[in-house]
Amino acid sequence: MANGHTPVRVIGIGHQVSRGIRAGAVVDMDAAEEAIRVAVDAAERMAGVTIRDVIVGVSGGEPKSQTVGVKASVAAGEIGDNDLGRLIGHAQSNFQPDGRDVLHAIPTNYSVDDSRGVRDPRGMFGERVGVEVHMVSGLRGPLRNLELCIERCHLSVAGIAVSPYASGLACLVEDEMDLGVAVIDMGGGTTSLGIFFEGAMVYCDSVSIGGNHITNDIARGLSTPLAHAERMKTLYGSALASPSDEREMIDVPQVGESDADSANHIPRSMLTGIIQPRLEETFELSFSSLNVGSREEPDYSPPGRATAIIAQSPAASDRLWTMVAGPTEEALVEGVTELSIRQYWSILNGRASSFDDATGVTRKSYRTHDGQR
Repeated sequence: MANGHTPVRVIGIGHQVSRGIRAGAVVDMDAAEEAIRVAVDAAERMAGVTIRDVIVGVSGGEPKSQTVGVKASVAAGEIGDNDLGRLIGHAQSNFQPDGRDVLHAIPTNYSVDDSRGVRDPRGMFGERVGVEVHMVSGLRGPLRNLELCIERCHLSVAGIAVSPYASGLACLVEDEMDLGVAVIDMGGGTTSLGIFFEGAMVYCDSVSIGGNHITNDIARGLSTPLAHAERMKTLYGSALASPSDEREMIDVPQVGESDADSANHIPRSMLTGIIQPRLEETFELSFSSLNVGSREEPDYSPPGRATAIIAQSPAASDRLWTMVAGPTEEALVEGVTELSIRQYWSILNGRASSFDDATGVTRKSYRTHDGQR
């Protein structure tokens, strides 16, 4: 393929309402385990296979970024894979954050004899080679709790990736990664952020606000059950007012009422008035984090499922000028419909390709609580 990754053929998908998770962390082991079991069972039934190993995407655990730089001499003069593996291993051994596990060690910039900006020094000659490694770490406790939930479902964690990294690899083209772009992945309990520059992710972070907060605002503001609030958000949710909103009426079932005649009738503009402030708050927190991590002001590209209404937000149109990211023409997934591709692209393609790096030295690494890989 043009993007250098092996095509992915999807033979089964499974999804389930998230339970036992809050702000990306496990708060109810039994509920989270049940949700995982149901989702995996649906995927296995569709595919006709038994799943044993899984790659997990996470947005919780307070992911943090730090850059570690190391240099070393080149014994043979020509730089090879062993030299790069030794360099990155040295950077990992020097980075031992207290109470955190390293999720990714991503080389962002190489130097050969102090000549910076080298993309791939393999095959080049020099006396000294250096590398700047972007270390992404997460809190050990939340990561271990998630791993335990998965293991209770008789599954083995083959790898783990932070959500903005997986989403960026899935949604961005090479030019966007080179010029500089920020990925905003809005999930249920968190909004994850990643900055890509010169072909690699150089920063990531997350804020504890997501689509579930919008659902809760609707449920409280309109006195309706959470299930109906989620349905209204999905069917009628928008952050951009239109002239017809005052005339378009929505039925709102009331909490504790089973009679359809007791439902309230509200204009769609009232729903928009609930959604827009929460999205604006989410954007402000996201921009604050991006301003901390960005070297220069990047483009913004939101890939998450909850971003279906972001593209219509005045806050987004004022400050984001890149179209909502989706599957590129260069990277297509076989075996699923277009609708499934749109909904699950970041999960399927991003997380698959994030563990298919040509160097094969760091992006598959995940250190558990006992130091094993």
